[in-house]
Amino acid sequence: TIQIQGFVMMAVLYAALAIFLDALEGVPVLLLIIYGLTYFFSNFGPNSTTFILPSETFPPEVRSSLNGFCAASGKFGAAIGSAG
Repeated sequence: TIQIQGFVMMAVLYAALAIFLDALEGVPVLLLIIYGLTYFFSNFGPNSTTFILPSETFPPEVRSSLNGFCAASGKFGAAIGSAG
């Protein structure tokens, strides 16, 4: 799926950054390109499916209410997780 592709490509690119960081410091343009690709794949896979899946999961009659409930639940979980 698109989400798995995004995560896999991010893992590969971050691994490449970790392994070749010393060599890439001498070539800032290449370092910027690899960093830009990590940002692209973050938005390509995981970020886009975060907004697509909830809107397609629920029936149209309750879609906006339950999408808002899911978003609020995620924010509540993040607040609890960072506090505890």
